[in-house]
Amino acid sequence: MSKIDAKDNEIMEQNLHYEEMLSKEAQLKQDLEDVSGFEGFKINAEYSPLVFQAQSLNIILSEDNKTLQEQLSQLRSDIDKLQEQRETATHHEEELQTQLDECRQQTVAHEQNVQKLKSTVRVLEEKIESDTEEIRLVREQLNHHQNLSKERSNECKELARQLEEVRR
Repeated sequence: MSKIDAKDNEIMEQNLHYEEMLSKEAQLKQDLEDVSGFEGFKINAEYSPLVFQAQSLNIILSEDNKTLQEQLSQLRSDIDKLQEQRETATHHEEELQTQLDECRQQTVAHEQNVQKLKSTVRVLEEKIESDTEEIRLVREQLNHHQNLSKERSNECKELARQLEEVRR
């Protein structure tokens, strides 16, 4: 913005200078009319260069003013473009912020699901451990009963063999 302010100040200075020159020109014209009003009086030669100088300055100031106006117009156009870019960037930032908020919400939801799953896994692991212990106990009992069954079977075979021997 300081560049624009500097250009505005420069334009104001040029306008003031231009107005001073116009004032001097008007004064010179008035002096010329005052002097021309006298019959038979010729315009003093010293006024002619001043009028020429005032006209030259007027032309230069007009050109400078036009150039400064064009520069100011270009700067305002640049400002408009930059404001559009800023608005676009702000809109894009808002969209990204919305997406970020949604991602954070999803992350929180996923973390909650992970915690639930971990809890479920712990419960299932405890159940598996409990079931494994129960299966181990049942196997021990089964082995014990199988051993008892084998012993009884062996006893039965022995008794059957003894019975067979006694029968003979």
